[in-house]
Amino acid sequence: MQEGRMNNIYRNLINHKNSDFYPFHMPGHKRNAELTKKYGLWDEELTPYDIDITEIDNFDNLHNPEGIIKNAETFAAGLYGAKESIYSVNGSTGAILAVLGLMERGEAVLIARNCHKSVYHGVELYGLVPHYLAGEIDELGIYQSISPQEVEKVLKLYNSDCEIINKECGKVKQADNSIKLVVITSPTYEGIVSDISQIADICHKYGALLMIDEAHGAHFGFDKFFPETAVRLGADFVIHSLHKTLPSYTQTAILHMNLEDVAIIKRLHRQFNLLETSSPSYIFLAGMENSLKLVEEYGSRLFEEYKNRLINFRNKTASLNKVKIYMPNNYYAYDYGKLVITAGINSGAELYRYLYEEHHLVTEMKSKDYVIAMTSIFDTDEGFERLSGALCKSDKDENFFKLDNKVKFDYTLRSGTLPERKLLPSEAVSLSAKYCRKVELEDSEGLISADYVYFYPPGIPLLVPGEVIGEDIIEQIKAARLTGIEIYGGCDGNGIFVCAYWQERNRQG
Repeated sequence: MQEGRMNNIYRNLINHKNSDFYPFHMPGHKRNAELTKKYGLWDEELTPYDIDITEIDNFDNLHNPEGIIKNAETFAAGLYGAKESIYSVNGSTGAILAVLGLMERGEAVLIARNCHKSVYHGVELYGLVPHYLAGEIDELGIYQSISPQEVEKVLKLYNSDCEIINKECGKVKQADNSIKLVVITSPTYEGIVSDISQIADICHKYGALLMIDEAHGAHFGFDKFFPETAVRLGADFVIHSLHKTLPSYTQTAILHMNLEDVAIIKRLHRQFNLLETSSPSYIFLAGMENSLKLVEEYGSRLFEEYKNRLINFRNKTASLNKVKIYMPNNYYAYDYGKLVITAGINSGAELYRYLYEEHHLVTEMKSKDYVIAMTSIFDTDEGFERLSGALCKSDKDENFFKLDNKVKFDYTLRSGTLPERKLLPSEAVSLSAKYCRKVELEDSEGLISADYVYFYPPGIPLLVPGEVIGEDIIEQIKAARLTGIEIYGGCDGNGIFVCAYWQERNRQG
């Protein structure tokens, strides 16, 4: 394409490709052309246009796979140890929405408060009743492992009146208000893993299914240096974003099922057909299959090299005084492939800028107090050397740590302080179309939120539609503004969106 006719997105992609910026972010192939060619993931003589097709003869159909796509899904199930696996070209979001679509409107679901926004969107979309696992967060506002004890406490409260109707096979007749599904994110964005085996046993004891959003753990279970995958630990549904930590294309994911219930599996396939594009990319499908075949054939060597890079990096940075590689306080297991880097309170933006502008290292995200560098089996020695060198240099720079703003706040509310719910998310969103208005933040106390409010990153809701806005929420938003953290959803720099008209009408009878 001639320079004058080149479009902005394409031009920027080409310019970025030709630069020396190193990707400590997803996708997991890390734009490593050398390895993609070496392992046969791409033929350098091809262009994407050469192999971009639709469902023609001999190429199967993702919505009713019987041939090559079915074989690829069967291979994936065997590799991870699932009873059945489904390819998703709509990412983990599409898979999460499909599983939540198994629920009936008005049924209850138990979700960890730090779940991805797609879980909340599913709750809203299907009119579900959410209950929350508050979890614990540390001094940096990072969620630790969800405890099995907290899961059992909530399930015991709502599912204790479930009746076992067949002791031999353990079938459970659930009460109308019982929790039908539990959803947990493990690993978290920061790499923290929960005790899925024990949580699965507890869920099944109380008649609930368990879905694990293991989007960031597609590399789990292939080397003992990394945690075991939830697929082999008793979860009913496990979702992997193959593009996050394996060398697959952005937007590729897979859903694993470990159910014997044929009716549920049939319904889940139908949900996928409802939600997923009717024109799936065969380039995406080939990328998923290639990345998993790579793990089977060369995984032992690649993971050994990856593990050694991570160990060497942590050894080189262990003696730094001011810059620290984060380790959680209270966790069941941890993914050492996630490099959470902090230089103290409010250091995140400065760390990100320093690495990006001065060393051309692009981290996955910047938070108020830290940045996350994502790694994979396709990272290079040179990339790790550049990162460790940059951190060692910053550790010796006194001016780097002279930060002016020391405002302290959390990205979400701490355990025991979750807002009161007055409306279901679906009800609040439905009402907001007619009764929503924006009010000044200072005037919003006691009103009902009409939308989500969250800081991005990490994107965990501070407020969910239908929840009451308390003084603590208002103070958190004010503090976030002072630090320059971006606020998304129903809140901007001037006010917050609430179901105020509906609330005022209700008060007047």
